[in-house]
This record gives sequence, C-alpha cells and structure tokens, in this order.
Amino acid sequence: MDTHSIPWWEVLPFKEEELPGVFLVGASYQEGMTQAALAEATGIPRCHISEMENGRRPIGKKIATTGLLL
Repeated sequence: MDTHSIPWWEVLPFKEEELPGVFLVGASYQEGMTQAALAEATGIPRCHISEMENGRRPIGKKIATTGLLL
C-alpha cells in the first residue's frame, strides 16, 4: 500500500449501515436524477426513496439486485 494513501473508510464519515443510502444518492446524482424523477421511473414513491437515502427504509435485496432503482 502507498504510504501516502489511506483506506476510504477511514476518510468518509459514514457508518456501514448508512452506505446503501449514500450509494443511492451518489448513483442518482451521477445519472442526473432527482428523487421525483427516480420515483417516476421506478414506480417507488418519492417519500420511500428519501427514506432509503436517509437509512430509514431498507433498499431491499430485490430492488438492489435487479437494478430497478438506476
């Protein structure tokens, strides 16, 4: 390992249980989609997407593995 680098988990202020929501926010941003646009494209209520992003609702294995969200 390069002595001038450190693992990402030592830098980012997220707990492990927050990572699915963080990844969802990042993927949505990368695709240029708002919560409303993502809700319309997936049929998932926007409030549920917000809850997923904020770690208050599990994303769920089926949604995560099918790529339904993005």
